[in-house]
Amino acid sequence: MKSLVGIAITVVTVSKLTTMNSLIAQGLPEHWCGSDGTDLRACTEMGLPDDPVVRDSHIPDENTIPKTIRLYIHGFSNNDGTDPTVTQADVDAQMTVLNSVYLPYKIRFQSQFAIHNDSRYTNVNYNEYWDGDVVEQYAVSPVFNHNVYITEIGDGLTWIGKSTFPWDGDALTVHGETFIDMDYFGEGHLLLVHELGHAIGLWHTQHGVSEVESCGDCYEFANGFEADMRGDFSSDTPPTPKNYNCTEPGGSDCQGTSWGSTLTENYMGYGLDCWNSFTSQQAGRMHAWIEEELTGWLTSVVVANRNNNNFAQLGGYLSLDHLETPYVDYQNQQSLTVLPVEIGAWYTVETLQESISGLKHLIWNEFPQEFRLMMENFQIVDESEITARFNVDNIHPHDLAQFLDYDGIAIRAGHHCAQPIMKKLGVSATGRASFYVYNSKDDVDRLCESIEKTVKFMGG
Repeated sequence: MKSLVGIAITVVTVSKLTTMNSLIAQGLPEHWCGSDGTDLRACTEMGLPDDPVVRDSHIPDENTIPKTIRLYIHGFSNNDGTDPTVTQADVDAQMTVLNSVYLPYKIRFQSQFAIHNDSRYTNVNYNEYWDGDVVEQYAVSPVFNHNVYITEIGDGLTWIGKSTFPWDGDALTVHGETFIDMDYFGEGHLLLVHELGHAIGLWHTQHGVSEVESCGDCYEFANGFEADMRGDFSSDTPPTPKNYNCTEPGGSDCQGTSWGSTLTENYMGYGLDCWNSFTSQQAGRMHAWIEEELTGWLTSVVVANRNNNNFAQLGGYLSLDHLETPYVDYQNQQSLTVLPVEIGAWYTVETLQESISGLKHLIWNEFPQEFRLMMENFQIVDESEITARFNVDNIHPHDLAQFLDYDGIAIRAGHHCAQPIMKKLGVSATGRASFYVYNSKDDVDRLCESIEKTVKFMGG
């Protein structure tokens, strides 16, 4: 069963280009986002990121390495595979929107996608949601992924979007989730932007006014009194009542002070047709909460050369302006020598004016001028011309060898009669793949694919 604590709910998206009033007229509830945490006091600190000093220390700048968060997106279809709630094209389009919004704040997302042929959950009603049946059956490694479910929101549920806050005890369990109604997901839709804001640490901008006791201990006053410790814990988001429009709300607070200028365009408000920004302090809160509670969701990808020397974490594009010292361009600006990179691929430098050609390979020393983007969870322990010794995070080498064997791939697993060096390296065992003249590139590709499949199966 689910707990009500720390749940965020949203019931509309900008991409419909429809005013809130007309949506209410169509039957959608006036309270369209349930990420209010009304059973919590906003001024009660839920963790260190609620301290404004901690928050401000995490505000990103041009030198901040972007954090990449793993999403596992679930769609549902009929038992025979027909009528899916979401397609790969929808996921690709939504990810483009998501990253275009978040990357300026040094946060990005990557996704895995699965369709479950299960007619029961193409529509999820009140009982099915609160019983937790869907997430208990389909959540994938919630410590390492944020699970997002795309379905038709059914009877008894008065929202179209819902997320779990990072301070909630369920955040890293199967009950840590984001649900999105299928009609509000895909190209042009911003509902997931709003919901993931909740999932990584943000309240509504109106939280200190419309979602707490009027003039109470946690009320956020129009004059900014204790604004860092009330409401949404961000003094650069002016207090506001719930406002569905792109114009100022008018009116005054409980003491009669005019609201004045508010940020109707903020992604965490209710100004549906004008969403376009987060504030610096909101960005700091997101980074702080990610580091406080959600580090398991982050990728650990690095750019490495053929000798496995690490250059930088992945944050945008691999730049090859200087062949000896490649770096990552975090500004996401493409040029002839700054190109998109993919996990698990090799990139061969041809000339500064030509593109990079990808060749997935595990024989590290075969080519003199290659740079590789390492696989997630993949740690190289040693490398030579004919063997590759490696470990995969959270999977014992003996288990890995067994799973590869199921695919007809034989590797060695253990200490390889090299206990002293193993002890020196701080590992108890490794996997070892050996290559010789009879092996082809296809054999290496099969090994890579089987390792990736094992990681997914084991929840990595």
